[in-house]
Amino acid sequence: MEKEKVESQKKCPECGSTKLVRDYERAELVCASCGYIIHDKIMDMGPEWRAFDQEQRERRGRVGAPMTLSVDYAEPVIIERDGQVQVVEIGKFVDEVIERSGARRMKNVEIAEVSGYRTVAFDKDLRIGFRPISHVVRHEVVEDLYEIELETGRKIRVTGAHSLFTVRKNEVCPIRVDSIKKGEFIVVPRYLPTLESPDRPNLLEKFASLPEEPKLEFMQAHVSGDGCICVMDEENPGWQPAGQVHTVSANGALGNDIMFLYPQQGALAGYREGKIPDHEIRSTGQFIGESRLTGTRVTDPDVAKDLGFIEGVAEHRRKAAIEDTVPAPQEYKKFWGSRARKRISRELAISIAKKVGDEKLLALAESPLAFLQVRKITKVKPTSRYAYDLSVPGCENFVAGLGGVFAHNTIHDKGLSTMIDWRDRDSHGKDLTPKRRAQIYRLRKWQRRIRVSDATERNLAFALSEIDRMASHLNLPRNVREAAALIYRKAVEERLIRGRSIEGVAAAALYAACRESKVPRTLDEIAEVSRVSKKEIGRSYRFIARELLIHLRPTSPIDYIPRFGSDLGLSGAVQSKAIELLKEATKKGLTSGRGPTGVAAAAIYIASVLCGERRTQRDVADVARVTEVTVRNRYKELCEKLGLDVEL
Repeated sequence: MEKEKVESQKKCPECGSTKLVRDYERAELVCASCGYIIHDKIMDMGPEWRAFDQEQRERRGRVGAPMTLSVDYAEPVIIERDGQVQVVEIGKFVDEVIERSGARRMKNVEIAEVSGYRTVAFDKDLRIGFRPISHVVRHEVVEDLYEIELETGRKIRVTGAHSLFTVRKNEVCPIRVDSIKKGEFIVVPRYLPTLESPDRPNLLEKFASLPEEPKLEFMQAHVSGDGCICVMDEENPGWQPAGQVHTVSANGALGNDIMFLYPQQGALAGYREGKIPDHEIRSTGQFIGESRLTGTRVTDPDVAKDLGFIEGVAEHRRKAAIEDTVPAPQEYKKFWGSRARKRISRELAISIAKKVGDEKLLALAESPLAFLQVRKITKVKPTSRYAYDLSVPGCENFVAGLGGVFAHNTIHDKGLSTMIDWRDRDSHGKDLTPKRRAQIYRLRKWQRRIRVSDATERNLAFALSEIDRMASHLNLPRNVREAAALIYRKAVEERLIRGRSIEGVAAAALYAACRESKVPRTLDEIAEVSRVSKKEIGRSYRFIARELLIHLRPTSPIDYIPRFGSDLGLSGAVQSKAIELLKEATKKGLTSGRGPTGVAAAAIYIASVLCGERRTQRDVADVARVTEVTVRNRYKELCEKLGLDVEL
């Protein structure tokens, strides 16, 4: 209200003059004609720097507030430094830079300067190359996250306010993710650059610069070991035979690396995913959980021939490959007749552009960019508490995501740092003058107030540190901590904390995150490291689960087996046997209505006896945090119902 009064004040109520002066040094709105103080205790709430004396006010410059346009932690990006190229998760890269160099905070955004790193981007002339990164950005996820899947299987996870690139009126332009529709064209790299100096140790560069025979032998060996080559004749004898090259791997990172490797050779590969069900390796008894199968495919027979996979492909007429097309400019549809087209070949586009003198279409058709349609748009959960971005001056874009998609980069402020040291010394280590010391004291005080400017931010600051503390005591992985932080933030946004203890809701959020991530911890374990009772945590959990519509299935006893087996020093064979027993027990309904920890303890006890790695009931009970009586009762039930003959 005070701010609105100050902003709406147009003239002096004493003399009627319109010459009003905002004195931010004294925090007053003063009439320049009569000197009447109209308002006091005003603050500069604009996007400029806070001014604490007249000298700062005179030399300060206007800067914009940060824009939280970011991508998910796990999205891969291409980073080059000192001739070394690597495909790395953007979150890992940014976190390392911030931890090493420090960052300045603007509200909920952390910004760090960086030098010596480059990433792949295109410039205003649509030329792709390695461009220097000037800043990295990190902020907490406070909005919806979307997974954009393109034809050929490329994917990228970004916030709704982020922008990718599309084509409008034959020009490449940014488009907000939350406004993208199915079928929209998205810009991706057709080729990826190689380094200028071939003597630098870079795997991709070395591979690209290999002589023809070793390169073909390497690729053919890779495909023959982890893929296949398929050649099929077209039904129409006048068309070229279809040739495809496939690779498969259970390692998602390897599949993505191959996706980045193909464009180095001028090939646009597709990406696909599948699931491998859980199974047991008979020779070792090792149990392998459900995993993801990833693969790449090249469907252009000409590219397959150029890479040496297919020989003797007849030069017949065929449809243009996706990478050889551009979005059809509908204003020139007279050049291809009445037939509706979404794409036209680059050759046709260049021909049209030269005939009509369209420089934009010509640049688009001759560019090293490819244009893929959106296949699916899905709201997804973030893999981290934070979202991330890179700043590439002069380009405002970078390549990220599975297979590589051009993402618009962050525009951030270049204003006052919020990292104000407590020592009253200058950059040379000299003591500050009394006047400057008083000024720094005021800056430090306002910095503390601005950083946690309201009750909500103070609440979050305390709760998130409490979640980190409890997770550290329980040795929980990072993804669980971040899931708990996200649940707590949603509870704050829905105003569910009022009337409840912060510690209780934080502990409940951590308990829910553990169950959601299938890293279960019992309420007793959470209560041991929390500052509230088990009863309070249970009550808070039931409340936030109901209000936030968190629907979690009862914890499966199988989820406890890896932890119990590890704590007891049991082999993989014993754990696999215990899981096998629990699956059989679940089919017969023996786990319903019983505590999952007790059932898991009994199963692992039986498995240890059957596999000759006997552990006592007391040892198992201590690890599972149940009584020996519970282990004994569940053990007898399983033996009786499953027909087991266990010799004690």
